Order: sequence, then C-alpha cells, then structure tokens
Amino acid sequence: MLRGLSFFEAKIRPVLVEHCQECHSSTSKSLKGGLQLDHREGLLHGGDSGPTIILDHSENSLLLKALKYDGLEMPPKGKLAASVVADFEQWIKLGAPDPRERPATSTSSRFDFAEASKLWSFQPPRRTPVPDVQQAEWPKRDLDRFVLAKLEHLESSPARWPNDAL
Repeated sequence: MLRGLSFFEAKIRPVLVEHCQECHSSTSKSLKGGLQLDHREGLLHGGDSGPTIILDHSENSLLLKALKYDGLEMPPKGKLAASVVADFEQWIKLGAPDPRERPATSTSSRFDFAEASKLWSFQPPRRTPVPDVQQAEWPKRDLDRFVLAKLEHLESSPARWPNDAL
C-alpha cells in the first residue's frame, strides 16, 4: 500500500491541487457539481453526477471520463496530457489510495445574533387588540374573533354544525 500512497503523493495529488482544488474542495468559494476532491471520501462518494471513482470498473469512473474529455470535460481550462490520464487510470486500478481525510468542519460561528434577535420568534409576546366582527354572536372566545375576522375579510363565513342554531 505504501507504493500506492507514494504514487498518489508523487503523481495524483499535485494534479488535483493544481487543476481541481479551485472548484472542487472544501475551501472552494463556490463548490462546483457538489464534488469535493480534497479528501478520499469526496472522491469515492462523488458529486451531483454520481460516484467519481468506481474501483472495480475503473473504465466507468466519471473522473477518467472527465479527464479524457469523454462527455465531461475537466479540467475546463484544457485537456491534461495523456501520461497524466494514464497515471490516474493506474492509480484507480491500485485502489485509489489516498491518505487525505475529510477536513474538519469549522466550529466558528458566522451566526449574527444581533440580526437574529430581530426575528419574530425572539420578540416578547404582546397583546394584540381583539378584532371587531360582524357576526358578534358566533365567537365563543377571543381566538374565535381572530378566525372570524379573517373569514369575513375573505368574504366567507364559518361552517355550521347541524345542531347549531341558525
């Protein structure tokens, strides 16, 4: 396995950093295609188009198809040398060894507490005046007045139960 990791470090990681990381990493300003290529889990899981690498059928790997400009064209700035694509093919056949782990998510909060405190759910309750209604005999509680006021605004009326007095 050390041979595979050495191969990754010498041949694969530099290409990923130079040609892919700008658009496909956890540090990308705008992650393209939902694909993170800066850790092994991202490579295996893939993005919006599905798994990036298929270990038991390397020829079907989206990564290779993209590098060969076969349906997908990556990197977008220009096709890589055939020798680089061959390195990726060999690396996948080796089992795609990759020592990189998913970067830890930041625990720093970008939550703006001052702005959040303006949300209605953080405001203290306050009494709202009970609305006047036309059918003053219908409401039994103050809450009913709010419901009836909305119905009257919509030019509707509450449903009546069969036993209700007309």
